Amino acid sequence: MLWFLLGTLALLTGSWLMAARMALKKTLDRWLAVGVLTMAGQVLILLLAGQALRHLNRGVVLLLALGWAGLGLLIRNRQGSRSGEIFSFESGAAGDIGEPGNAEIFSSSLIAVTGVILAFSLAALVLGWIYLPPFAWDEIWYHLTPMAAWFKQGAITRLPEALLWQHYDPTRVTSRKLALDLSVAFNWANVYPLNAELNALWIMVLTGNDLLVDATQFPYVVIGALATFGLSRSGGAGRNASILASMLFLLTPMVLIHLRVAYVDAAFGSMVAAALYLFLRWQEERNLEYALILGLAIGLMMGIKATGIAFAGVFVLAILASGFWQYRQGVSGNRALWLQITVILLSLMATGTFWYLRTWWFYGNPVYPVEIQVLGWKLPGMGSVSRLFMAANTPEAYRGRNIILNILTSWLELGNESYNYYSRTRGLGPAWAALALPAILPFAFSAWRRRRAPVLWMVGLTLIFLILQPAAWWPRYVLYVVPVGLAAMAWVYDRLDPRLKMAVAGIMILNLVVATGLTLVETLDKLPAAMRLDPAHRTFGELYFSDYAWVDQLPPSRIGYTPMAWIYPLYGGLRNQVELVDGTTAESWREAIICQGLDFVVTNTQYGDYDRWALSLPDLLTPYRKGEMINVYRVRPGRGRQ
Repeated sequence: MLWFLLGTLALLTGSWLMAARMALKKTLDRWLAVGVLTMAGQVLILLLAGQALRHLNRGVVLLLALGWAGLGLLIRNRQGSRSGEIFSFESGAAGDIGEPGNAEIFSSSLIAVTGVILAFSLAALVLGWIYLPPFAWDEIWYHLTPMAAWFKQGAITRLPEALLWQHYDPTRVTSRKLALDLSVAFNWANVYPLNAELNALWIMVLTGNDLLVDATQFPYVVIGALATFGLSRSGGAGRNASILASMLFLLTPMVLIHLRVAYVDAAFGSMVAAALYLFLRWQEERNLEYALILGLAIGLMMGIKATGIAFAGVFVLAILASGFWQYRQGVSGNRALWLQITVILLSLMATGTFWYLRTWWFYGNPVYPVEIQVLGWKLPGMGSVSRLFMAANTPEAYRGRNIILNILTSWLELGNESYNYYSRTRGLGPAWAALALPAILPFAFSAWRRRRAPVLWMVGLTLIFLILQPAAWWPRYVLYVVPVGLAAMAWVYDRLDPRLKMAVAGIMILNLVVATGLTLVETLDKLPAAMRLDPAHRTFGELYFSDYAWVDQLPPSRIGYTPMAWIYPLYGGLRNQVELVDGTTAESWREAIICQGLDFVVTNTQYGDYDRWALSLPDLLTPYRKGEMINVYRVRPGRGRQ
């Protein structure tokens, strides 16, 4: 843990020193700059160590983090600080109204109550990070598995499942077989952008364990909360209402749930909000520092989720359109404007393009396996977004139904699912449904009448994102709408009669208590049992699925697995070496087991002929554990190594 603290401190220090050198006018902007620079530095350091140097280990990463701190010191001392004290607290941009007297006191009381709920929620999350293992489907399939593999290999590579993507013709299989292959055999880590997951890799490399990997999205969500405050202030809300909005963002059920798992949706929504706010600030200030931070933020967003490449395109078009208008108005000179746009594009490319270039190199399409066809121009793929993703994930009630009706059902919390990391028909929370969503219309209408450009950009760009977004009814896919809705709610709240404010506050607190309780059920339910166990037994097999309990009893081992989804628990807290063992026939599979020097082989009983092959090789494999979904075989001593 000491090395993790030292490396993270060096990273933060370098980012703080760089931000101190920048001409950023607001305290909030300096905080955001530190956050964006920190995450950008982390991505660049890990890509340099793991991809360029092929030495992804504690010493190299720590040395590069110290280099980042040294770079910050060099930049800081070049001409001294230009932005004043980063950690002073000032009000920032004023809204178009104040918060006088009793209203200020009342808002402070509401913030205090909300703060208590938030503190309790964050405390539960921290305990969950410490005492509970990764458990959610996608994180133990393709979010954390590549990070563990890279940690063990000491380099960023393709997972062996990458070979299964090649020469696969989806038109020659049924929809059922395609869905099975996509959910079992293929590992999406080979084609997805992975910026957010690199935070888990940072933790693994510097600590040597996976104790805190479920906190992967937390730094990004903090940036999202700051961006929510900034969007609220840019929209005209007062300081207290904006603070309340940022706290409500953290308490959004789907955000709170995703803070407990190593997914990417909360991180993505947060960086969309950050890029949106920084775009508004760049429009106001028009300098290179804002251009740099904006470009880095867009790049980080782009490198988190594949949808980000389309959103980044929208941002670039918006930047060009805004720059052209400013140039026509004589606000910005041609040379200065193009220099800023160049800085935005270069910084965007630095933090956002690696994963797409890698996928393009290997598969001939930056967003493979999605097939791209534009004006007769085609990039290879396995099918459309609808066929590859939505066919198996759309709720039965939503199939063939109007998209607007589906969106309203999910956004207004009318679905019947519980709050969980996969919820498709609810998750934005009752406070969003009752207060934030209805506030967007008057918020936008007032901005239109008064020609408030920041609000029009904010709402307009978000609307474009929603048009481009597949499955906009799925709450975790559209978490970027939450900051905009909360900015609208903060603006409306400031303009309410004091008695109406009291009623709204009562509704809000009641909703928060109920929604937060329902959100934390899974964590609070498992915590007592986990806290009674010794650290070696706080595992996925012990607490969630007994098929994997056998892993807890092993010394460090080499484990081979056949195509399956739940791979990560086999690493046993990063003790074990885990790798795919595959073959087209029983004999070729046998040879693979021997050549790879495995101690155990795990078969997925519901996919392929592997389990049947295992039973046909008694001279090589002996049954070790029989489970509900997987069977485990021990490789006979002396037969698994050559």
